[in-house]
Amino acid sequence: MDDVNIQIPKGALQGIVDAHIRTAVMEALGSDPAALVAKVVDAAMAEKPDRYSRDGSTLFKQEVSKAIREMATEVFKEWLDDQRSVIRKRIHDRLTKKIKGRTFADQLVDSLTDHMSVSVYMKDH
Repeated sequence: MDDVNIQIPKGALQGIVDAHIRTAVMEALGSDPAALVAKVVDAAMAEKPDRYSRDGSTLFKQEVSKAIREMATEVFKEWLDDQRSVIRKRIHDRLTKKIKGRTFADQLVDSLTDHMSVSVYMKDH
């Protein structure tokens, strides 16, 4: 017997294969997509960050916490921007306020210079 060899272009079969795959996937997903979506969402929200996590934390909780922290930081930065003039005035007042007759700036300079020594050497030419 002789072997028969038939060549079929790949493109000719691609549509048929895709349709069969699509049908098989839809059958596997079942007739109740809402139930499947609920299971997937529940599983995703219950997923632990790693297999060693025992504190009840989930990836979802971590992401929500992260988002809240980022939002809180953003809001706080906006608030600081709104308070900029008040903060600047308070810092200025604090730096120029005299405590025991001396300003903070005077005390800072004295503290720095108390711990420094400067030596000058002159060389004969």
